[in-house]
Formats: sequence, C-alpha cells, structure tokens
Amino acid sequence: RRVRLRCLRRRYHGQGHPVLVIGGGDAACEEALYLTKFASEVHLVVRRDALRASVVMANRVKEPKIQIHWNSNVKEVTGGDRMEKLILHNSASGEDVEMAAGSLFFAIGHNPVTNFLPA
Repeated sequence: RRVRLRCLRRRYHGQGHPVLVIGGGDAACEEALYLTKFASEVHLVVRRDALRASVVMANRVKEPKIQIHWNSNVKEVTGGDRMEKLILHNSASGEDVEMAAGSLFFAIGHNPVTNFLPA
C-alpha cells in the first residue's frame, strides 16, 4: 500500500484511536506528548533500552496515556485501506506483539537534503 507523510501540527484526524510514535529522542517525546491530547493512548516505540531524549523530556513522557515499548521495532503494518494494526518485535525477548493502531508517526531524526542549494 502507500504511506502518507503529513505535517502533524496542521490537523490530526485520528482522534480517539491508539497511535504509535517511533523514536527515542526529544522530537519523539514531544510528539508523543502532543498526541495525548487527541489519541486514546500513545505507544512510544524505542529500539534501545533507554531514551536519547533529554532528562526533562524523558520525565515528561512518564504519564498514564503513554506506554513505552523498549528494545522494539515495527515488524509489520496491516490493514485494508487504512492501517489497522501492526506487529512490534522486541529484540531483547524475541517476542512479537500485535496491537491495534490508527496512526503511525516517525520521529527518528531526518537529514534535510539541501546540497543542491547554493551556499
């Protein structure tokens, strides 16, 4: 199927559904906190056993609506016209967990491609 990338701050239509945020840095923690306003629950998927975020941001995501999945990666995304569920793989335990989700947000850091612009 296809993946759409959208600006999160403009408008979010997945209200009342569980959502996932991939990443462990400040941007991922900030987006997870923002999404708690709209989503029924927010799952923060972190591939390591610790956040790379600052101590302040790491403390802010310790709230009931945010569940952190340590040592985890998205293995598979399934659904019809829309994403309905996905499988998380825990690299420490080897377990796969299937969960329902309405949206998936990537906050993994990006390197902008600007080498074509004059200096």
